[in-house]
Amino acid sequence: MIKKSSSATSPGGAQADSHQAASPQAVAPHRPYVWGLTLRDAIFLSFLGAVIPVFKLLFRVDLHVPGHTGLVWIAVMIVGRALVPRRYAATWVGTVAGLLAALMGQGKEGPLVFFQYLFPGLTIDLLVRLFGERWSSYLAVGLYGAVAHLTKLVAIYVAGRILGVPQYFLTLGLGLSAASHALFGFLGGCLAVAVHRQLRGGGPDRKKMFSQAQSGRKKE
Repeated sequence: MIKKSSSATSPGGAQADSHQAASPQAVAPHRPYVWGLTLRDAIFLSFLGAVIPVFKLLFRVDLHVPGHTGLVWIAVMIVGRALVPRRYAATWVGTVAGLLAALMGQGKEGPLVFFQYLFPGLTIDLLVRLFGERWSSYLAVGLYGAVAHLTKLVAIYVAGRILGVPQYFLTLGLGLSAASHALFGFLGGCLAVAVHRQLRGGGPDRKKMFSQAQSGRKKE
């Protein structure tokens, strides 16, 4: 009888061991890959970062208003940060966008154009860390976008000083375009809230996708 009981319990023990051995593989996709991001998050945010310079390349509409493209790419950064609630999500988007913009030769600053996307990404992450994820507030997220877009001017100023542009011309030009950058950044933040609400209020499959992603992150 003892032999039968041991043989009966051994398959169950083997199954338990197999489940325990398989469990690390089951949660492997949710393990941090870099900067606290999972591999899936990094791929998704890299896609958003690639969208920004490609959009600016394909949809060139000269409205003679400084910073008008920020309406779109600031929204993309904020949506990325809202969908991936990680500390450096927007920074990742800005890093990828800046690298591709520099490689594609966008901007008059050469490789220094990289910082025009890095600074806004860092700013969005910092503002969210300081004031919280207020994705349902048009005012709060609009202000996030306005401040983030203004940091692009800081990057342009630093690049201009490095390249030897006289400070007078830099201060005059950036001062005149500060209002439009703040406006389009604010509108980009509002657009991000609208897009985020649409995604979170989508169909049942989309809601299921978000619930599964949130449950996966809780298991980490």
